[in-house]
Amino acid sequence: MRQWPGASSIRQHPCEGIDVGAKSTDLPKLRARVGMVFQHFELYPHMSVLANIALAQIHVLKRTRAAAQERARELLARVGLQDKADAMPADLSGGQQQRVAIARALALDRQAILFDEPTSALDPEMIHEVLQVMTELAADGMTMIVFTHEMGFARRVADRIVFMDAGEIVEDAPTEEFFSTPKTNALPTSCRRSWRTDPEHPAVFECLCSLRGQEEHVTYQFARSGFP
Repeated sequence: MRQWPGASSIRQHPCEGIDVGAKSTDLPKLRARVGMVFQHFELYPHMSVLANIALAQIHVLKRTRAAAQERARELLARVGLQDKADAMPADLSGGQQQRVAIARALALDRQAILFDEPTSALDPEMIHEVLQVMTELAADGMTMIVFTHEMGFARRVADRIVFMDAGEIVEDAPTEEFFSTPKTNALPTSCRRSWRTDPEHPAVFECLCSLRGQEEHVTYQFARSGFP
């Protein structure tokens, strides 16, 4: 996923009254209002968890070290990692590292956060802990744009779904309309095709189970056992 506010498709949509495509628009300033959570965490391996979250606060927001660390501890508690402040990234599981990355994005007080497939690099057992944090953020009113294959999560949390297949937008609709009365057959077709080519991928089972109305825990049991 590329964060590209100058793209032509975005120019048609003003952001809080700001014309994103106008030559007079300060794009770096606009980008500074948006946080980013990456697929592979992108934590500094030589810094502690606390230092990872405090660093940008000190250099970008000009907070004192004490204030930045206090905010970092607050956010670690929010994502359930208050006991990991002094740990190094290598000592954490993938799910824990991704939760630290979310805390780091929140620390800069962004108005919106982009998530680039935040669970794709995680084992099935760790996916739930990250999705739970994201669900809580959505409930708190955080604006999020999430690129994901986790269709059950998307149905629970999203206000709107933009579904892409083969690099093209094939459906753009409110969440319940998208899942209950889709305008195209792209969703089930895409899911069935992915299932045949990669039967052990948990995201594919998430999609299939959502369509069949099954419980989400079945998704992860199937994924771990390699259900055909």
